[in-house]
Amino acid sequence: MRHKILTAVLLISFFGSLAQQAPISIVSTNGTTRLTSTLDSAAILAQENDIIYLPGGTFAGGVNFFKKVSVIGVGHNPDSTAATGRTYITGYIGFYLGAEGSILDGVFVSDNIQVTTDIKIYRCNVNIIYSPWAININNLLVDKCVIRGGVQGAPSVNSMLNSTIKNSIIHSGADFVSNVYYSSFENNIILQTGSYSIESANQCTFKNCTFTGITGWGAPSNSFFYNNVFGAAGYPPLTDSSNAIGNILNQTATATFVNAPSTTYSYANDYLLNPASPAVTGGTGATQIGIYGGASPWVKGNIPPNPHIRTKNVDPATIGGTLRVRFNVGVQ
Repeated sequence: MRHKILTAVLLISFFGSLAQQAPISIVSTNGTTRLTSTLDSAAILAQENDIIYLPGGTFAGGVNFFKKVSVIGVGHNPDSTAATGRTYITGYIGFYLGAEGSILDGVFVSDNIQVTTDIKIYRCNVNIIYSPWAININNLLVDKCVIRGGVQGAPSVNSMLNSTIKNSIIHSGADFVSNVYYSSFENNIILQTGSYSIESANQCTFKNCTFTGITGWGAPSNSFFYNNVFGAAGYPPLTDSSNAIGNILNQTATATFVNAPSTTYSYANDYLLNPASPAVTGGTGATQIGIYGGASPWVKGNIPPNPHIRTKNVDPATIGGTLRVRFNVGVQ
């Protein structure tokens, strides 16, 4: 299977060197591959359980999926996608009823990702991840993502339940979490600053996260806080003091990180912990707090696990009727 994926990637990249933008490849479970040029047409052509490979380039969003698919780009980090260009989706992308079990991996989304139950999102840069309907959704997984807005369930219902957001970086001009219940936030970096209310995260668990920019808390919370780093002298007001264990208080961003983060995500910052910070061994089981801790730590470059073109060299002209194209391909 890896050989087939590698062949498809090389073909896409070769044609991409001759054209302005490489095609989208749709790989079915029976091994057949179809090519198309737009994300919208890929959503129409794809069958249940197909894999849609998006090359580097810009693709119009506003596209909804109603079947289970995997949509995989080449990554969003400019440094790790220098040879291919990053996969960039303008507008939103939606996984609606019928798309349960779908995967989105390795793309930059200029707007929001709309989700139903059992959606998995890996290594993406996105504005807001949310449920657009007044219904409950379950088992969202967000891993190694940059979330510029927040994670939101729909208002007026419990909405987002039993979900996991981990090893991600979250910053927001408003709520970094709202209408989320019985869910887990693990090994995240929260760039939110100032005073913050967290009443819309009910019965959630926050563990091994950094909250160094938050200077004060308002509104009670019925959530649990374990082994986090806080910039404030206290954590959110609790109904039961046993809901907060092992937290480290009064920690500034300068003391916690090698390079203190700004209020928005920066590709230039690797968000490594300061070796002198208690966060280095302050996590669950004496592990790291933040994105480099936990069972699946953040990886530099943050690219999908399928074969990735690291460098591409194309001769400027043919020699004896042959055009030489050389690729350096690896797997993270």
